[in-house]
Amino acid sequence: MKSIRKTIRFSVDEYEIISQQLNEHNISFTDFARDTLLNKKVKSSISLDVLYEMQKVSKHLNSIAYEIGKSDNAYEIDKKDKIIILVELVEIERTLKALL
Repeated sequence: MKSIRKTIRFSVDEYEIISQQLNEHNISFTDFARDTLLNKKVKSSISLDVLYEMQKVSKHLNSIAYEIGKSDNAYEIDKKDKIIILVELVEIERTLKALL
């Protein structure tokens, strides 16, 4: 026996789309919802791969901020630090290109 009940709210447009699907497949809403919820794979809005890559970008941005923060004046960064910053920016570019 099924004892748990959930309520779902739809906009008029959403309900019309669902109603069309119910009519096309000649199925009740309860059966449709149960089958869809139990047999469909849930998709995350952000994949773990993208999240991992964004974490790498964050690491590079933190390195850049650190290098700039070491200087008393952000406009007076020595050559070595400029190279470090450039390397970090290149890594960010590579990471973002890999995501596309």
